[in-house]
Amino acid sequence: MGLHDVYEPLDPPYRREIPIYKPSDRIGLPYVQVDPKKIIGVVETNWPDEARSFAAADPLTDKIGQNVADFLAADMKRGIIPSTFLPLQSGVGNIANAVLGALGRDKTIPPFEMYTEVIQNSVIGLIREGRIKFGSACSLTVTNDCLEGIYNDMDFFRDKLVLRPSEISNSPEIVRRLGIISINTAIEVDLYGNVNSTHIGGTKMMNGIGGSGDFTRNAYISIFTCPSVAKEGEDQRDRTDGIPPRPHGARCQHRYHRARCCRSSWQEPERTRTSHHRKLCTS
Repeated sequence: MGLHDVYEPLDPPYRREIPIYKPSDRIGLPYVQVDPKKIIGVVETNWPDEARSFAAADPLTDKIGQNVADFLAADMKRGIIPSTFLPLQSGVGNIANAVLGALGRDKTIPPFEMYTEVIQNSVIGLIREGRIKFGSACSLTVTNDCLEGIYNDMDFFRDKLVLRPSEISNSPEIVRRLGIISINTAIEVDLYGNVNSTHIGGTKMMNGIGGSGDFTRNAYISIFTCPSVAKEGEDQRDRTDGIPPRPHGARCQHRYHRARCCRSSWQEPERTRTSHHRKLCTS
């Protein structure tokens, strides 16, 4: 059995719910069914995939990661998150790696599962350490060395990873059912909880819209992370106008402090503002 789980829902009006009730559920086939008459040849290759490298963690990303870990640990103590924890979805990038690293180091948080769109290096490392029990995704975005390690240890990873079609990995139905905690990176935010996580300057797409479009809107807890200033203040981030309000209870995570933003936050901007880093307020 391979890593893949290929499932195609029935056509309407016979379509049923997608029967995934925990991240490790397999509901399809480990291969794609193709009419043999459509195949005219198979080309074997050992050409490596083009992998994306990430910068090492630094004090800034480590602090953001620890703030998120402390935030979730506090929600566990308050009973908002069950003691067994909930599946995580994580975006891609240096901050996302730092957040997952901090969650893995925090022993107050039990080993957890991932139900996400993309799996990157930090997830593979935490699976090896036993801090992540299972990872479900649409694709692997890992370095070549990490991917080679997965190939070499396929017997170990076979029952700890699954790759699904994107319509399954990003299904709002499943995200809501599993009670996902989504953690994505914001490009810019304002003090009212509005978040732009897709476009730079309104024109340049950054990392796609999977996390914000599919997971954030349907997650049990939605978290966005970002530094409070861009490029250490050399290129200040302006507030983006016209962004729809975030869902009730969405979380905004900044460099040193946290802010819990909700629909009513526009009524009490002073309270929200004091939770942010001073540089964000003066930019």
